Amino acid sequence: MKTTIIDDDLVIQHLSAAAAIEAVEAALTAQVNGTLTAPARLRATLDDGDLVFTVGAFNEGYGLRVCDTVPTASDDQITVLWSRDGHLRCIVVGPELGRRRTAAIDRLVKVDAQPFIGVLGAGQQAYTQLWAISTLRHITAV
Repeated sequence: MKTTIIDDDLVIQHLSAAAAIEAVEAALTAQVNGTLTAPARLRATLDDGDLVFTVGAFNEGYGLRVCDTVPTASDDQITVLWSRDGHLRCIVVGPELGRRRTAAIDRLVKVDAQPFIGVLGAGQQAYTQLWAISTLRHITAV
């Protein structure tokens, strides 16, 4: 089985907000149903920061995400996914998948929200917050 390598450009080109929202909703439903295992984050302390590991398992497979808290100009991270039979399926390199996953929570947007939005202090995730919300609501001003 071939392992797919995905970078930020491929995430931007191929991951729609609707698909990201659907995936996050499926993960939340699996958590409620007891079919998602998502233990607390693990940290490995380094000299000037931590490596932070997020791990989980679901019916289709299991995986991990690793990012760091080392003070650098980069926010790169890596996500690795295996199928249930142990085959390495996918490696995602870069921060964009994490940004879009974090943004794709439709339950945070009120159904009767006004058609304008303000985003304060969202840093590099500001764009992905608007990306996801604009899939759910018609926004006329930011």
